[in-house]
Amino acid sequence: MPDRNGVTWACLISGYTRNGMPENACGVLKEMIFEGFLPNRFAFGSAIRACQESELCGIQLGMQIHGLILKSPYANDASLCNVLISMYGKYLGYIDHARSVFDEIEIRNSISWNSIVSVYSQRGDAASCFELFSSMQTTNSDACEN
Repeated sequence: MPDRNGVTWACLISGYTRNGMPENACGVLKEMIFEGFLPNRFAFGSAIRACQESELCGIQLGMQIHGLILKSPYANDASLCNVLISMYGKYLGYIDHARSVFDEIEIRNSISWNSIVSVYSQRGDAASCFELFSSMQTTNSDACEN
């Protein structure tokens, strides 16, 4: 493709991720960065989903992508944070990372709350689920409206 831009890169990454080819998606993200393009929020989100689904890319590349996100204009993007919570929650031993991402979200929406509750639920931690649910109800986050 002669005229590549952030949208075309993001479409490739998303397409590979959605079609069960997460390793290809991760490869395209690496190529995108190598060619000097800063991934947009859609490319980042799809690449994180690919890391969540891939045995080869996995948590190591996901953590590197998280580092890039923190240095980008998307560091406080709730959608990306929600995907990061899900990725960290999938891997044993990374629940603290998921919680850290959640705690850093400035404006939490219902998806943010559901993502973190789901992480604890999948680990069988009912006490934390109820604690988070209670916090959601008492917080002025408008979680029920978003």
